Amino acid sequence: MKRRVMSWLAAVAASFVLGSAAMTQVVLSDLASMGVATGMRLRLATTLGDLVGLSGSYLPLLAVSLLIAFAIAGALFRLVGRGRTALYLVAGAAGVGALLWVLEWVLGLNPLSGARGVDGFLLQVLAGLAGGYVFARFSAKKAAFV
Repeated sequence: MKRRVMSWLAAVAASFVLGSAAMTQVVLSDLASMGVATGMRLRLATTLGDLVGLSGSYLPLLAVSLLIAFAIAGALFRLVGRGRTALYLVAGAAGVGALLWVLEWVLGLNPLSGARGVDGFLLQVLAGLAGGYVFARFSAKKAAFV
């Protein structure tokens, strides 16, 4: 149980950091295309600020979404008995995609401006995929970090 909880926390952290950084860069890229100066110092400061700022809103929603997605993937793995890593990869990606869809459905818009376009959405899904990989790797019976 401890291994699964630690693996879930690591997966949430990976997805959150990658997803938050990706959203920041998408927004800054949009600003740069309008002629706004977005140097490396600003990009780093904004990325760190967004990590802090999104930790009270996006992070808990992401954590719940991945918890549900990984529980479903675990049940499917127990049912079929193979494809464990692939199931968690798909679960991470689908969990993030579903979260963004639900946010848009409930609120009438996606509150995460860096995830509104196709590129931003796909980057978020890739961040979920990375979280799925982290969970699959760390929750395996012979995980190196436990």
